[in-house]
Amino acid sequence: MTAVQLLPDSNQLGVKTNYAIYFTTKNELPKGSFVEITFPKGYFTNLSEVTCSAVKTASSLCVCKLVPGTDNVIRIENAFTSTVVGNTEIAFLLWNVLNPSSSITKGAISSQFSVMTVSPQYYPIDAANNLDFSIGCVFPCETCASDQKKCLTCLKLADGTPLNYFEKDQTCLLECPTGYRKTNANVCEKCDPLCATCSKSASFCDSCARDLGY
Repeated sequence: MTAVQLLPDSNQLGVKTNYAIYFTTKNELPKGSFVEITFPKGYFTNLSEVTCSAVKTASSLCVCKLVPGTDNVIRIENAFTSTVVGNTEIAFLLWNVLNPSSSITKGAISSQFSVMTVSPQYYPIDAANNLDFSIGCVFPCETCASDQKKCLTCLKLADGTPLNYFEKDQTCLLECPTGYRKTNANVCEKCDPLCATCSKSASFCDSCARDLGY
């Protein structure tokens, strides 16, 4: 198969979100074929609760369930009520997948995510492995927005030094920019407009804005 994509609605850690699965067949899919999606083992803990729906070239009667004896392989059944010719785009939604509680980088699990089409007699038809996939936040974010590089809270450095949250850029900094002060909560707080710099509080100037003098 080609053009395979596995796209979560949200990259936020530890939240339930929906995953879109897109792929294009190479070979013909006989009536009654199904799709298997293998997730990295140990990262996704609620796959038995996940439901699915058809988006493109599949029956609205499709259902998904765990492959017997596994806790990380979802099988989509009743998806193809007639033969699907090769080079056809197919898409599904997986509903309420619980994202992992820790970040996954693209390289760490690239060989563990796969999508496969299987015949009614359980023979593989098409497969895609080594999917380009990551979830969670990019350092130094501890939690992040839908953009993995946009922080909501910050990690600490390896030596335990806390980083300071800079809301304007949604990033984490070792030192707050000029015109901001570090709070006890390690947040960069903007100084009062009268202040060029401040430290004790936002309104207590260490130096004044240039056009005001001292």
